[in-house]
Amino acid sequence: MDRMRAKDRVRAILDGKDAGTPLFAPLACAVAATVEALDVRGFLRNTTKMTKGLQALSEAIESDAIVCCCPSAMEAEAVGAILDWSTYPPRVVDPPDLMFPRSGASSKWEELVEEGVERMLLKAPRIEAAIETIRRLGITKPGGRALIAALTGPATLAGQLVGASFWEGIDAEQGNCVAALEASGRIAIEFARLVSEAGADAVILVEERLPRAGGSGVEEWRSVVIPAAKVVRFYRVLPMVLVKELTDEHRSGWGDDPLDGALICLRDGRKEVGSMVRPYATALPVAASAWVLESDFDPGCFVTTAGEISPTEKIPDLRSASQKVRTALAAHTSGSSRNRVGGL
Repeated sequence: MDRMRAKDRVRAILDGKDAGTPLFAPLACAVAATVEALDVRGFLRNTTKMTKGLQALSEAIESDAIVCCCPSAMEAEAVGAILDWSTYPPRVVDPPDLMFPRSGASSKWEELVEEGVERMLLKAPRIEAAIETIRRLGITKPGGRALIAALTGPATLAGQLVGASFWEGIDAEQGNCVAALEASGRIAIEFARLVSEAGADAVILVEERLPRAGGSGVEEWRSVVIPAAKVVRFYRVLPMVLVKELTDEHRSGWGDDPLDGALICLRDGRKEVGSMVRPYATALPVAASAWVLESDFDPGCFVTTAGEISPTEKIPDLRSASQKVRTALAAHTSGSSRNRVGGL
């Protein structure tokens, strides 16, 4: 089973079959700029450089996948947010004006919807480059590696569009915050569809945090994430959700299949998410120096990182750390009963 191509192993997970040794796919994208000797911002807008650099990076660090994009405020930028590029990932410093007014007046978002969400996304240089990179790599299929698109989750995107007040506002069911989450869900669905059509094998929605456990906000979040997962599965692509701050309160409140088949990434290797008996993934720390798998650690069927690897990481260090993880995964007894139950 372990001789299967990574692309086929992702498909096996999607179909609820034993994929053998867990896949290892750290979220390494911008660090490939060093391969092409470009600054990160220029690299992420250059399809030719991305195609070459990402392929070379995945080979160098022995990843099972090529990560073609990572959450870096691409979606917020596409709808008019101003970003600060003094650090990476860039952060939103000026959300779009009048995106979700409390008064209920006509908003800029409604104007953008009339223009078309797909067109809006494809006008953004980094999004356009990421989609075309996936398309090109999907044609060449380098080394049978899986192609991954990691996108900004709708709650995180809504927080970028509204600002820090979003998190209290969504828990209080404020109209502008609910509208922002619904709009962010629509953007996530459309972006997920575009990368799936382009040839991605897995789509990861990455959330910094979630609305308060037990509140209506987290149910609003589920109501926009589940349709995104369904769209991805329609294209025979693996939907995944990574929450950097997934609390025990969130986990205990979830049932057997909390996100309608999306593969949930856990940060600590614990299988128990409520009463969930499903395939799951594990997210290691972002820093390669912290990639340690203890003997009793259960990685699930897929191992990634809890965020994008810093562009300042040295590729030889990533390769060394990656080799240790792969050795540990190969030694791990795969195909436990929990990772054989049910298809996605």
